[in-house]
Amino acid sequence: MKKLDTYGNPVRGDREIDEVEANIVRRVFREFADGVGPRTIARRLNEEGIPGPSGKLWSDTTIRGHVKR
Repeated sequence: MKKLDTYGNPVRGDREIDEVEANIVRRVFREFADGVGPRTIARRLNEEGIPGPSGKLWSDTTIRGHVKR
């Protein structure tokens, strides 16, 4: 949601960290740094019922990105 200051300029950087999501992101980075592959990380998250971005299932491209994106 966009906010404007008293002069009508957009307010930037007004964000809050969602600690639940941040912990998942930290976990993904930690496991990847420990040598766990993206498919394995995605499988584990799905097995634990942790929703991926936009509530979808995790896949290896959710972890490593997609070449065409």
